[in-house]
Amino acid sequence: MTWKDILKFKIKSPQDVKRLGNEYAAEDMYEAKVIDSDKYNLLSDVEKTKYHSSLYTFLRNYGHESKELGENRQFHYTMSVRLRRGSNRPTYNRLSNAPLGWKRRQVPKPKKAKPKKEKKKRGRQPFSQSHIKIEPISYLIIDYFKMWEKKYNRQPTLEEIKDEEGRPLTSDEENSYYRYKKTGN
Repeated sequence: MTWKDILKFKIKSPQDVKRLGNEYAAEDMYEAKVIDSDKYNLLSDVEKTKYHSSLYTFLRNYGHESKELGENRQFHYTMSVRLRRGSNRPTYNRLSNAPLGWKRRQVPKPKKAKPKKEKKKRGRQPFSQSHIKIEPISYLIIDYFKMWEKKYNRQPTLEEIKDEEGRPLTSDEENSYYRYKKTGN
């Protein structure tokens, strides 16, 4: 927007002039607000803090167009923080009066090549059942349980199975009987 466009606005009050100046001529308004070094040195620390805070707020609200104003915004923020904290570091009235090293020294962090480590698996690990041997249940026992359930509506005893078979049961068949009875299948 040019000055000719600004002059086309209907100005009703001095606040309108200030608003237009802030929005469309932020650099000029900033320069008007900055005081010289002699006046700055006469200010108390509280007044210096207010000075830097007000300039920081102005630049935060209106100074996002220009890179230079962005640098000035950071400068005034840093100076206000130094004054609020009572730092021993020096303060300046404007960026152009500050020496080049007014910021903290930016030391690049050295990059170290770290070997990638294998990440440990978190959470519950799957249980390996390879060491557990599950012996199958004898079909003879399963058949007797099904027959007794249908015929008598109950489970057979070990003695009834022995009598029905007409021979003594092997140890595997007896173990199968107890496992099947325990699982209740």
